[in-house]
Amino acid sequence: MLAITALRLFMSIPAITPAYDDAASYALFVSRGLLSVTSYYPLPNNHVLSNLVDWLFFQVNPGFWWTMRLPVVLAAALATWLLFIGLLRARVSFRPALLTVVLFSLSQLSLYHATVGRGYWLLMVGAALVFFATLELSSAAPTRPRRTWLELVVGGLVGTYSVPTFVLVLVSAFSWLGFRAIRRRQWELLLQTALAGAIISAGTLLLYAPLMLVSGPDKLFGNGFVAPRPWQEFLVGLPRYIWETEGFLAGQVKLGAIITLTVLLGALWYLLRVRKDIAAGSREFSPWQRLGLISLWFLGVPYAVLIAQHVFAPSRTLFYKSFLLYLLLALLVEEILRTTKLRLPKVCGLIVLAVGWTAYQFRSLSHDNRTPRQHNAAYHEAYAWLAQHAPGPALVPEPTHGIFLTLYFRSESPGYPWLPDFEPQPGRTYKYVVAFPNQRGYFQPRFTYAPAFQNAEVEIYQVRETQVGPGLPNYWHLSN
Repeated sequence: MLAITALRLFMSIPAITPAYDDAASYALFVSRGLLSVTSYYPLPNNHVLSNLVDWLFFQVNPGFWWTMRLPVVLAAALATWLLFIGLLRARVSFRPALLTVVLFSLSQLSLYHATVGRGYWLLMVGAALVFFATLELSSAAPTRPRRTWLELVVGGLVGTYSVPTFVLVLVSAFSWLGFRAIRRRQWELLLQTALAGAIISAGTLLLYAPLMLVSGPDKLFGNGFVAPRPWQEFLVGLPRYIWETEGFLAGQVKLGAIITLTVLLGALWYLLRVRKDIAAGSREFSPWQRLGLISLWFLGVPYAVLIAQHVFAPSRTLFYKSFLLYLLLALLVEEILRTTKLRLPKVCGLIVLAVGWTAYQFRSLSHDNRTPRQHNAAYHEAYAWLAQHAPGPALVPEPTHGIFLTLYFRSESPGYPWLPDFEPQPGRTYKYVVAFPNQRGYFQPRFTYAPAFQNAEVEIYQVRETQVGPGLPNYWHLSN
């Protein structure tokens, strides 16, 4: 656990894992105050709980790593412990529990979100609480039921306030408890499930009330990520969506779904075998008996919900499913280790597979970070140039430039008077104009002289003209 946390801390350094997803969170929400965090929702990038935690850290130190990276490493450490302890409490032996956590923690998707402040490891905190509470409550005689119901409610609120699509986890959990209650005719369990669902729903609406009052309900319920697609278009794209999503969660978009299919088929086979052994009296207990079916349920139900809504949710919102996949894989490996004689060639083969898979995850992450790292270096170079020159009004129409320059000024030069305009204000004279080079982007200014600064991603003009009258400046030009 300490090694995994140390690795995450190292990977969280912005020079290694560049600012990209969390740059907008910092510039648009966290650094602008509590009202922006809790109620401003121009796009679903505002994961409110994550940004709220980051805002608290921002009050101590505006540095980007301290504000955006340290909180997510701490959240990932908490979630990892919850997952590991939950497995041990579910009577999974130490070796497969550890293997599950290690495989999950070293996957590319897990490493990236454990270093980038986007709230998906807070989602994992909620998912861990909900999953293991559901597992305990669906047993014949749950221990400490009041505490377990509290875990379920707290996990539901943490998850939904982290990412609204956490509702997929809740549908999986409450449908499982509901079916179990009906099948066993446990009407008290059914009533308690309905009450817990009502509390989570009311609490979630209360938490999002500022956002819906200020930005409007459509921003939350009608944005492009959750808007239903035409039925025919959805059906055509569904097979590819499922294949690539499962591949993404397994660690390789194009071929990773083969791992998923292999694990699912193996899990179904072992689940049936264990049930037969228990019925025959040759086995008393197996983790498959308790965890196999519920894991398959949580893996499959989200697709039923998405099909009913005909929505393609971003694959990263199903991040929690990756843990369940690696849990089933670890249980399969444990069965192999338990039931077969492992000679040296087989041991070497397993080690080669594990090392090869891990090396591929790190290589993929490094490859994906290469281009953003180059872009970040270019944006930082532009910030350094501006910071070395006299302050003055700046026109920065391109959102990417505005986000990254704001990030660097507020995190590294908080005393610098950086207040850019994203479109010309009537009668205002600008000292600096920022654009993409080589006529890229929608803002393509027309100056008769060369920029004072230029690199691969940014060019900065020191304006010589003086604005006259209320109209747009002569250099203002937007491409079609």
